[in-house]
Amino acid sequence: MKLPKNYLSYSALRAFLATSTRRQWIQRYIYKEPFYTSKEMTFGRRASDALEEENLFNIDADLFEIVNEVKSNDPAEVCMVLQQKGFYVIGYLDACSEDYTKVTEYKTGKAEWTQERVDAHLQLDTYSLMIYEAFDIVPEGELIWMETRDANVHGGIEFTGRVERFKRTCSVQELKDMKALFNSAVIEMEAIYKAYLAGVSFEDAKEARVLIKEIQSKL
Repeated sequence: MKLPKNYLSYSALRAFLATSTRRQWIQRYIYKEPFYTSKEMTFGRRASDALEEENLFNIDADLFEIVNEVKSNDPAEVCMVLQQKGFYVIGYLDACSEDYTKVTEYKTGKAEWTQERVDAHLQLDTYSLMIYEAFDIVPEGELIWMETRDANVHGGIEFTGRVERFKRTCSVQELKDMKALFNSAVIEMEAIYKAYLAGVSFEDAKEARVLIKEIQSKL
């Protein structure tokens, strides 16, 4: 299949599904506009790096307590590849057990995570699908949220100390639905990208909205 990149990721799917006009995906993956970065995202990356650090004594003292509380003993930053017809999906799992029966995702931020939000998020579903397709195992998923707040340190962010854990174990049918979602999305992605390569411009938001609807109606 012809796509802006020769692989997909959960981030690409999330950008694609963000709006019915596919604006965010087009801007990021076709026009290569820089990804938005905030102080919250920078802090989250710092916390993620700490969670991947094998020797906790190498991390900053302010991160030690919260990281020591939530850090999984499972291998960190595990790369998985899901091969599909004409494309493949790459995922980097924050932590995954060696037998692939458990996958963990870490989140930081002020916006509250709830079970409903976790169930609708699709990131754990994506990683669970990758494990299921590779090993015929439906893993237990867990999302661990570490709440943050504004502060006068570390770029304006610090942990509050609140940690919430949420379980997300998909049914086989939910994994099949996730697979179908990727396959339907990639068909539309390819149609949009081929139109772009043929000279169609999606830069004007109003015109792009009409063009996307036309493309979607033909699929």
